[in-house]
Amino acid sequence: MLESNGQPLSFSASIGVSSFTGDDEKGLDVAIKSADSALYDVKRAGRNDVAVYKKNKA
Repeated sequence: MLESNGQPLSFSASIGVSSFTGDDEKGLDVAIKSADSALYDVKRAGRNDVAVYKKNKA
């Protein structure tokens, strides 16, 4: 366990994932925005998780 000034430190992560085929810059921009959307889905659901962007989210 990590400590700072004798106090335990804990870490968590929220991660949004999307895919990119590498075809063009527009696709990269869409992939980044999609990953960002997935990230905010994780944060709304309580954080400390991973979400994969799905094009047809309900």
